[in-house]
Amino acid sequence: MLRIARELERIGDYAATISRQAVSLETTPPKGAARDMVGFIPADVVVEERPQGRGYMRLEETAVHPWPATQDAEPAVIPAHEFHHARLVNIEPGAAFAYKVLRGAGIDGQHDALVVNNLVAGFAHHRNTTRNPWVGRFLSHVRGRA
Repeated sequence: MLRIARELERIGDYAATISRQAVSLETTPPKGAARDMVGFIPADVVVEERPQGRGYMRLEETAVHPWPATQDAEPAVIPAHEFHHARLVNIEPGAAFAYKVLRGAGIDGQHDALVVNNLVAGFAHHRNTTRNPWVGRFLSHVRGRA
């Protein structure tokens, strides 16, 4: 349990660092301004003034989800929530998604969580519960790659 807490703390540290960097911008870019990003996600990001997704979500995992399922896992509808002003455009054809969206907006109204190599990048916020033990699955995936 201590190793899990330490690994989650490390993830939290990365998120805090990224947030501090974002807040340290001195001026707001003009509307319509484009900025180069790392380019790892095969899409462009547009940030809108109004939320693009807000509220409860219901997700169903797809076959391309890279994290190993638990032994007793059975296909289930995963509850989540979302709140985002960003949306993805110009998504490369054939992009793989980890979830089918049953309720909510996700990335394109039908899918959430782009899968790119070892990355699962989506808008859904998940809680770690007995029905959705995502933390253990994520750590198993990470350990399997080490």
